[in-house]
Parts: sequence; structure tokens; C-alpha cells
Amino acid sequence: MGDGSIVDGRTEVRKILVRVALLGFGTVATGLFLFRRGCLKTISSSGR
Repeated sequence: MGDGSIVDGRTEVRKILVRVALLGFGTVATGLFLFRRGCLKTISSSGR
């Protein structure tokens, strides 16, 4: 029984880590995407 609880705890921790990693990756990706769009907009506007 003890081993089962340890395995369950590990799976729960893995689920939480995966969720945090996906959320962090998503926020970073969206941030870079918006940052690139902003840079392109400023470059195109200054070029005109």
C-alpha cells in the first residue's frame, strides 16, 4: 500500500509540473510572438 501511495504522489507531481511547464511555455511563446509583432510594426512604420 505504501508503494502505491508514493507512485500516486509522483504522478500527481508530474501532472502539476507538466501543467506548469505548458503554462510557462505558452506565456513565453505568446510574449515572444507579441514582441516580434511589435518590433515588425515599429520597423515597418519607421521605414515608411
